[in-house]
Amino acid sequence: MHRAEAQLSTSENVGLLRTKDNYQMDVNAQDLPNTGVRSDSPLNKIHHYHVTQNFAPDIMHDLLEGVCPLELKLVVKALIDKRLFNINLLNSRLVSFNYGSGDNQNKPCIFSASSMTNPDGAPGQNAAQMWCLIRHFPLMMGDLVPEDDEHWELLILLLKCMDIIFSPVISRGDTVYLKHLIQDHHQHFLELFVMQGN
Repeated sequence: MHRAEAQLSTSENVGLLRTKDNYQMDVNAQDLPNTGVRSDSPLNKIHHYHVTQNFAPDIMHDLLEGVCPLELKLVVKALIDKRLFNINLLNSRLVSFNYGSGDNQNKPCIFSASSMTNPDGAPGQNAAQMWCLIRHFPLMMGDLVPEDDEHWELLILLLKCMDIIFSPVISRGDTVYLKHLIQDHHQHFLELFVMQGN
């Protein structure tokens, strides 16, 4: 899938998944802008391994240090812009919140004004802090946000996805539900932050 198309896609197109053969064709083409492949991965030298057959996602990097910091920052900025709360109140609640003994070691860092404009998301949070923050955020700030707020709904969709993704055991039905949740989440994200130009 071309990068421009991938940025607006909300679900996987099985017909476009890489195989060993089409990956090798893209390596041989040496056409990064059109194939997305710069060169053959050194990992392919590992016996019985190929990057097109790696189905081991990394939820720490993908979610806790990827999607969550960026999305939480965007949602917080939108809620602040709507004047539902300000950064001082957010930080006051972050500091005074009772995280309990399980999360006491992973208290999140406070937000700075500059972190709201940083394209890297919520800087300063490591994965454990982000896991703590994203789970407790609705309890910390939910009383200030209307239930039907479109940005809040996006965060709730993300949390519903994470409930399944981080679950130690899931059913086949959960995977079907998750697929639809992810598609709804991605569509909502596009509507809020891409198609509106925010």
